[in-house]
Amino acid sequence: MVAKRLSLIALAVTLSLVLIARVTEAKSQISKQVDLSNDPARWRDEIGQGFAEPQWTAWYGAPPRTRLIAPLSDYSQTLDIYRDGLGTGWADWSWNATVDLAASNPVYSGTRAISVTAQAYGTLSLHHASFDTTPYFWLEFYVRGSVVNQQLYAYANDEQDTELRYLPVCRYCDGGAIGPVTWQRVRIPLSDLDAARRRIQRVSIKNYTDHISTFWVDEVRLVAATWRVYLPLVIRASQ
Repeated sequence: MVAKRLSLIALAVTLSLVLIARVTEAKSQISKQVDLSNDPARWRDEIGQGFAEPQWTAWYGAPPRTRLIAPLSDYSQTLDIYRDGLGTGWADWSWNATVDLAASNPVYSGTRAISVTAQAYGTLSLHHASFDTTPYFWLEFYVRGSVVNQQLYAYANDEQDTELRYLPVCRYCDGGAIGPVTWQRVRIPLSDLDAARRRIQRVSIKNYTDHISTFWVDEVRLVAATWRVYLPLVIRASQ
């Protein structure tokens, strides 16, 4: 009887050690992909901004997560940044990039688009005197790449010209990735960029690689939102 009890205890200890080893291994594997301590934004369940788009896609299983109650775009209230040309008050402040603001091919809408050939970490950056983003909900634009899974990040600068939160563009593409075949609509909530209900002065799209990268952008604008209202349905028993 004693031998049987000792055998059961030994089995339980062995199973516990195996479980601990598996948990430790799983944590080790996760830490290779996610290091929240190095994420300046300290987002819960988010990957640090230094990761490339394929890693984001693999981690989240693109397309990106959807909101439980997503607002509708209100195109009656927009701020044009680029539509066949820069909007009023906007200027090209790009760096380490060759930018053509009147490219004729490819074009998503109208007759012109922005062509960007960026050096390593070169950036398309469009500047405006600081303004309040409170009326708007989305940063929206269309993008087309030159390679599959092109690595681009978007961000804004506040009124002090300090860079705000970097986000991988692929997470907000309708198709879940940037490629050379089709244009992708991108809609990023300003709150995700840490640019909601505050003053900003710059919107940028960065080539987040260490090599030359070409991409095209069109129809860049800030867009307001309208929210669905659901009224309760009351069903009364008949008398």
